[in-house]
Amino acid sequence: MNPFLESLEGRKLMSVTPGADAEAIFRPPAAAVVSSDPVGKPVRVTEQATDRFNATLANLRGSTASHLSQLGGSIDWGDGSDTSTPTFVRATNGTINVQGAHTYAKAGIYRIAVTLTRRPYVPPGQPSPFFVVLLGQVRTLATVRPDHDGSTDFSVNATQSFTHKLGDFDFRPLDIILDKIRIDWGDGTQSLGTLHRSGDLAGGEYDVLGTHTYAVTGQYKARVVVTTKPAGSSLPSGTAAAFTSTITVGDLFVAV
Repeated sequence: MNPFLESLEGRKLMSVTPGADAEAIFRPPAAAVVSSDPVGKPVRVTEQATDRFNATLANLRGSTASHLSQLGGSIDWGDGSDTSTPTFVRATNGTINVQGAHTYAKAGIYRIAVTLTRRPYVPPGQPSPFFVVLLGQVRTLATVRPDHDGSTDFSVNATQSFTHKLGDFDFRPLDIILDKIRIDWGDGTQSLGTLHRSGDLAGGEYDVLGTHTYAVTGQYKARVVVTTKPAGSSLPSGTAAAFTSTITVGDLFVAV
């Protein structure tokens, strides 16, 4: 076993009884974070806002655990949402991938902290041990781009009110809360748009709809900005999607 982990094995054997000791399990000592022999190698994440993803966050040495069932921990996604539990997959080269699933509500750069623990291996059918060993914490970054599934270009008639799809947007109500959809119609006016589900609820695909009337013929660039925030978070909302649709406005009456 790695000497650094051996020292932790001997010094950080703790009860998981709720209370101060249990809290300490998930608060790694500074040495576990800044050691020259870290518990794992971080993997940066690049995703789109509002897209549900399952990504590898860190790689552990294969010797970290003989059985994946020994490993546990938590993931702080850095966006004010609740922590989640990582999963562990052993790669063909023997290393252990630490994975997590999440949805970011808005674009930005987020600091992810993965706290890792290990418990002794227990054969199937035997009682689980009442203690875990703190391995340490791996920190990585997530770069989240605005969602852009595509804008829609279309034509309408001047002086005639219309309601039309301007583009697509991924939205999963269980993960994120919609703030507003702002549409700048390119003629000096703005309004709020709406969402209309275009597929099954699990898929989360929605059409962005807007209602407007152009007074003058021409070609306009309608800018759509969707803002959301994580469900259960007190953080302010931010941009989740932004795209531009080209709208061609013609005459309602054309001379023959």
